[in-house]
Amino acid sequence: MFVQGRSAARVIHWLFFLAFLSITPATTATQSAAPTTEQAFQVLDIAEHSHDGGGALAVVFSSALDPTRDNDRFLNVTRKDGKLVDGAWVLSKSRRILLFPHVNPNTDYKITV
Repeated sequence: MFVQGRSAARVIHWLFFLAFLSITPATTATQSAAPTTEQAFQVLDIAEHSHDGGGALAVVFSSALDPTRDNDRFLNVTRKDGKLVDGAWVLSKSRRILLFPHVNPNTDYKITV
C-alpha cells in the first residue's frame, strides 16, 4: 500500500490488509519472568505520525512489543519505484507503535509487514 501525504495516511488503514506477526510479547509486572510462548500480534493501523519534529510512518499493533527484539526484520519501507528506503523503525514509549521517521512529504511509500 502506498502512502502519500497526510490525507492518504489517514485512510491507509482501510486499504492496507491486516497482517499478523509472530513475536514475543514484553513481560509486565503482572507477568512471570519465565519464558513465554510466541503470540500473534495484529496490525491495527498504519498511518502518518509526527516524530522528533518531522514526519514518520507508523504501524500500530494490538499488543506491546518487546523492546529488546529487532523489529526491523518484520517490516520494510520501499518507494513507489520499489527501492528500499534507508532507515530504521523506532519503538514508541507505549511499545505498541513502530515509527519510521524522517520520511519526505508528498512521497509514496509502501510498507510491507
